[in-house]
Amino acid sequence: MKFVKRILFLGVICCLGILNCYVSHAQEKYEGMCGEDVRWTCSDGILIVTGKGEMTSSPWMKKKDCWKGIRKVVISEGITSICESAFSSVEVIYKYDFLKDGIQLPDSLEKIGKNAFQYNYRLKSVTIPKNVQVIESGAFESNKSLQKVTIQEESCLTRIGEYAFSSCLELEEMNLPDSVNQIGEGAFGDCKKLKDIILPNGLQKLEASTFDGCESIEKMCIPDAVTTIPSKCFSKCTNLKKIQLSEEIKEIGDSAFAYCNKLDDLSFPKKITKIGRYAFSYCTAIQELILPDSIIQLGKNAFEHCARAKRIRLSKGMTEIPLNAFMDCTSLKTIHIPDSIQKIGKGAFAGCVSLKKLVIPQNVNQIQPCHQDCSRLKVIQNKSQVTYPLSASKYVMNWYRGKEKVAEVKPGEKVKSKGKRFKLSYDTKNIEKYKIQMNGKLPTSYVYGKEPKLPKNVYSNKKN
Repeated sequence: MKFVKRILFLGVICCLGILNCYVSHAQEKYEGMCGEDVRWTCSDGILIVTGKGEMTSSPWMKKKDCWKGIRKVVISEGITSICESAFSSVEVIYKYDFLKDGIQLPDSLEKIGKNAFQYNYRLKSVTIPKNVQVIESGAFESNKSLQKVTIQEESCLTRIGEYAFSSCLELEEMNLPDSVNQIGEGAFGDCKKLKDIILPNGLQKLEASTFDGCESIEKMCIPDAVTTIPSKCFSKCTNLKKIQLSEEIKEIGDSAFAYCNKLDDLSFPKKITKIGRYAFSYCTAIQELILPDSIIQLGKNAFEHCARAKRIRLSKGMTEIPLNAFMDCTSLKTIHIPDSIQKIGKGAFAGCVSLKKLVIPQNVNQIQPCHQDCSRLKVIQNKSQVTYPLSASKYVMNWYRGKEKVAEVKPGEKVKSKGKRFKLSYDTKNIEKYKIQMNGKLPTSYVYGKEPKLPKNVYSNKKN
């Protein structure tokens, strides 16, 4: 009996000891300086920064026992800036409830430093005070749970840095004040749910990949002061249906609208002079392309895989159609090539399976095979002074000048073709079976378009 009582007594002592340690830990207070006149304290999961002036360091992030318990941050009135990586830690991503209860920022705040809140998985919303002028690069990058950013009215915000909000996968809306005149590279890249955002009237410049991968944006209006759409600016905006370009736009960069496969309302401003490489590649909803005469330079693959484009009119200011410029525009039936064109690059119209006529303008002095896989092409007319080789096509097609079979189109000539042909061969043991499967018909050749759907053991060979 005495032994049992002793065991119970020791058990109670141990429990009291553990409880005492827990209480001591819960009540443990951390504090110190984080600026010349800025002090911080942390207890009960709340970090409070007080004082005046700039926050220059974040000592709490060096104390794991401290930061792993921080659920809320309160920056008091008088603080003017938040330092670099103040509340950022890769380890925070995977563990703990860091900033689960949010952050409170003062009206005195003027700058949010580089990577200040980077890699936070718990922060859901934030209000940017009106006196903040700069949000530095990566400030809220990869805040996976951040849904809403509210910028107070009469804001002084002028610059949003590179990747400031990139990969905020849950961010749905953000109001940008007219005071913003610069948005950095990749600032909203891969914000896949971002739908409601209006570019401010004061915006003077966009940077590369600003909205790259913003899959939910449906429309966008570019302010008048912007003169260039940089590379990948709206790439992979797969729900973008309408883009209203400023009349001052002079250049559209490489891959600027690549893979915007719902973009169907597109008109170019009259001052535009250059469209970059892959600028509109895989914009599969565009049905017509009218390039204004102000355009003097078109990049390679600029409109490749615009599968629904039926009509294309090229600029009279252009002198070259570059490599693969309109490759795999499978619905293209009509293309107007102006006399200003002097050079046509390889594969310029490759895979345009609906194109039936190709006219080479009179001033062309350099041309490479450009009609590969144009299986319905019937007429090639060469008005230039150079000879065009007909071996350009993957499908070896018969071309004729009158009744004479030819292998090239000489200057001033026109040639015609019956198109791609197939010769079919049959397994004679099952020929009756094939007749039934082919509705009683056994074709010996197939002209134009795709190969017929054939029974097993019926082989199709291209015919010269």
